[in-house]
Amino acid sequence: MKNINEIILLSIKSKYSDIHLSTKEKIHVRKKGSIFEISDFTVNDDLIIEFIRETCQETGFNFTEDINYAYRFNEDTMLRVNFFRHNLGLGLVIRILNQSIIDLGCYDNGEVLKRISDHKKGLILLAGSTNSGKSTTLSSMVDYINKRKNIHILTIEEPIETVFKREKSIINQREVGTHVASFEDAIYSALREDVDVIVVGEIRNRETLRASLLAAETGHLVIATIHTYSSLKTIDRIINFFSGDEQPLVRDILSETLTSIISQELTLDKDGNIIPIQEIIINNKAVSNLIRTNKSLQIPSIIQLDNSLGMITRKDHIKRLIKKGILPSSYN
Repeated sequence: MKNINEIILLSIKSKYSDIHLSTKEKIHVRKKGSIFEISDFTVNDDLIIEFIRETCQETGFNFTEDINYAYRFNEDTMLRVNFFRHNLGLGLVIRILNQSIIDLGCYDNGEVLKRISDHKKGLILLAGSTNSGKSTTLSSMVDYINKRKNIHILTIEEPIETVFKREKSIINQREVGTHVASFEDAIYSALREDVDVIVVGEIRNRETLRASLLAAETGHLVIATIHTYSSLKTIDRIINFFSGDEQPLVRDILSETLTSIISQELTLDKDGNIIPIQEIIINNKAVSNLIRTNKSLQIPSIIQLDNSLGMITRKDHIKRLIKKGILPSSYN
């Protein structure tokens, strides 16, 4: 392979999700969760430096610092590129972001996700670890809204991963570091921009969370991702972003503004296709009261007692997928 563009083309054709390039190492890729070698070619510094210089729009960068940026490879593919140094030299990880969006109706919990997306205000959180498909589900929800509502949607990302085509909605997309200094700056600015839906690429710190809660309080629909491993841990993490004396007020605000939490992980079905396993909490009077009174550990009991709104635990979703024949009976 003469250059990284050839590697990317092969990866798109073969449906690899990530490309790993490291000095003095062979080319590795990830597919369906596993990393493996695809070539005897040994990567060198020049190969990586040439690609960065051709694709990175930043000026004045040097190769002693980490670089993270998005690059449109072609009409159907965006790349998320991360450059770093390591003990053998230079490293490059390229995430391939297919621009085809999955219709919400294709999800096992699709009808529930549609009802959640139909809310006019509040806070919707998509939770999961790295590579759990949060951004994919987020894009599906935004696309669903875009095709059905004459409203203004603003996305705030770092970097922009999916470029949306305007359907019924006006969609403006801002990239942190390129169009605005921070997530929170973009959210506060959005409050003066006649925005209906604010999409936050990731809540990473207290400042972004505080701005997101304020936007939800003031009548906007805020859809955001957060890096946690379950719905309950998401509630705990939100509260723990704040100091002890602030937490009672934050609980009150969250109990009023939270619409739902969708926690998910990815797995392979019986046919080897990647699918999400989801846990969904939908805020109702009982859930709201448990959040406000610091009794969120009791929420699973509420889900078991009343799943009429579409709430479901991870365990019950697995059981349903097994019953449908999507997952093997031995799955746990």
